[in-house]
Amino acid sequence: ALLELDEEVGELAESAASEMLRWIRWTVPQDAWLRLNPPTGMKLLRAGNQAIGKTWALMREVVWRATGTHPHYPTREPPVEIWVVCTSWSQSVAIQQKFWTLAPRWGLTSRTRDRYTQRSGWGKDNPTAEFLNGSIVRFRTTNQGAEAQAGATIDYVAIDEPPDEEVFRELCKRVERRGGQVGLSLTPVNRPCAWLRALVDAGHMDEVHATLIPENLIPIGSNVPLRLGDGTVMDAAWIARQRLVTPKRWAPVILDGEWETAPEGVFFDCFGARHVRADVRLD
Repeated sequence: ALLELDEEVGELAESAASEMLRWIRWTVPQDAWLRLNPPTGMKLLRAGNQAIGKTWALMREVVWRATGTHPHYPTREPPVEIWVVCTSWSQSVAIQQKFWTLAPRWGLTSRTRDRYTQRSGWGKDNPTAEFLNGSIVRFRTTNQGAEAQAGATIDYVAIDEPPDEEVFRELCKRVERRGGQVGLSLTPVNRPCAWLRALVDAGHMDEVHATLIPENLIPIGSNVPLRLGDGTVMDAAWIARQRLVTPKRWAPVILDGEWETAPEGVFFDCFGARHVRADVRLD
């Protein structure tokens, strides 16, 4: 009986690994973004770093489109070509791992399954995942510049973290001919984002903005918050600790995904009116 149970548990684990999307519960911000089908063809998931699961939602969208199984609205029938655009190759490897976790093994070609490694994904030389239905997912970097993104005609672009404006404009051109779309997940840091904010404010790009609050860290259908890899519960107490150790100037962006940092005057809690003197001269 124990051997049979062990075999059944092993089969269940293998099934879960081969089709992870069936077993994952998503948070409200992730689900809201995945349901968003903007007429502009561009949508943004904006949040802080390493909490809401921005990239996981982005990779879920990629898998749905590659397999032609988007449950919320119709997309182009496979085969399709999708680009996942990251900042650097090292970042790309981490995103390839998330894509690999979510992609159904039965839908990938044997060559794609055999070539993947956790250390280097599908390698540095044009890393690509191929599906049996003919869909192709290519992983590219913005460090290659705008010229490297030119020339191709594709169906969907998934951008993780802020790109340069020139790169973004070039990527948008790649999907025009096929009526494709562009999805972004990012924290507004490390690159200028004023141009991106202008697109959102003007209504040219729809967005879901997820701040770091307890209800955004609880999967739909559950009352238990998400956990870190070491088992730490991401509850209100955990959020309070993050706010305690994060400099107040950067907290709005790093934790809540706001467009701008706080004013310089609130960087130090101890700074106040008693530090301001009108009778001091610097000669």
